[in-house]
Amino acid sequence: MIRKLLIETVTQLRQSISNYLKTASRNKLILSSTALSEIEYVDVGRELSNRLINLDLEHPYSLSAKNELQELLKNCTQTHPEFGEIMALKNVGILLEPELKLDFKALIENLSKSHPLFLEWKGDIEADTIYHLRKDKGIPLKLKTLSYISLKGGEI
Repeated sequence: MIRKLLIETVTQLRQSISNYLKTASRNKLILSSTALSEIEYVDVGRELSNRLINLDLEHPYSLSAKNELQELLKNCTQTHPEFGEIMALKNVGILLEPELKLDFKALIENLSKSHPLFLEWKGDIEADTIYHLRKDKGIPLKLKTLSYISLKGGEI
């Protein structure tokens, strides 16, 4: 009984993603509280911090960080057998650090235009707002202008 329920849930999740990806929208953003199995996520926090640790602090740090992020994201696409060409990112909290001076919303908007963007989001999600960490203490980000789907769980 439990296995059958899990299979039905997995099938429903796949179908929800497939249906969403078929829509004619400017952006394709898929938010999930956990990494979806079968998809390889790039750990942006780890990868970017490894690149930034050796930067010369004499140069403009935020400009160097933007350049390193662009280099990192160049090779982050993958081909999923069902969803096609996608990008999947996790641990993105570093992108909200004030010292980096990044426009997180513009970044995910641009990334989700060229490929469906699967984003593991550990923070709260409520209506058209996502919160880094928790709603009561987190950074709110309005998604009203973006097309997105929010998934529960992560097994597909």
